[in-house]
Amino acid sequence: KIALGNLDHDMLEQSMDKIEKIAIHLSSTIDTFRNFYKPQNKQTECLVNSLVENALVIINDCVNESDIKISKSLKSNSTLLIYENEIINVILNLCMNAREVLVDKDIKDKLIQINTYDEDGMSVIEMSDNGGGIEEDIIDKIFDPYFSTKDKKNGTGLGLYMSKLTVENHCAGKLLVQNSENGAVFKIIIPNINQNSNF
Repeated sequence: KIALGNLDHDMLEQSMDKIEKIAIHLSSTIDTFRNFYKPQNKQTECLVNSLVENALVIINDCVNESDIKISKSLKSNSTLLIYENEIINVILNLCMNAREVLVDKDIKDKLIQINTYDEDGMSVIEMSDNGGGIEEDIIDKIFDPYFSTKDKKNGTGLGLYMSKLTVENHCAGKLLVQNSENGAVFKIIIPNINQNSNF
């Protein structure tokens, strides 16, 4: 615009404002990743809903580029004592798996639904998609090590296995899966901070 002599003052202000907003967004994203990859030596108290929001900050652009809508219903009021980044990584893994299914199957109105709620002293993070679900003959195997529905170059078969180990061994929780009418439903179930971890 400058070279062609077509740049006016209002256009310059609008462009600079847009550049500033993008720079702030990039800076925030870098800070998020820096904190995410810091090793955690001890468990911390984390709000359930904050775990979801922090994960979505990381994955938001990737999901938007795939034309996927994320719908949230965050009703948990609980705090967990966990390794925060590990659970964020589990949420990311489940989101990315759902994204791949929705894109590979070319679902028309791609949707990932994330719900949080408290039930019987447990906090539940429920993640579902409308990708058609998991075949019944393999649904019991998807948490097995090295089992993958992807081709060898795109999957190791360890993502869900490691996610399950993280939830069970580091959070005294459970990672479950079932099919709904529209797709797969994963549930991360972790005891609230005031609950006995043996359940």
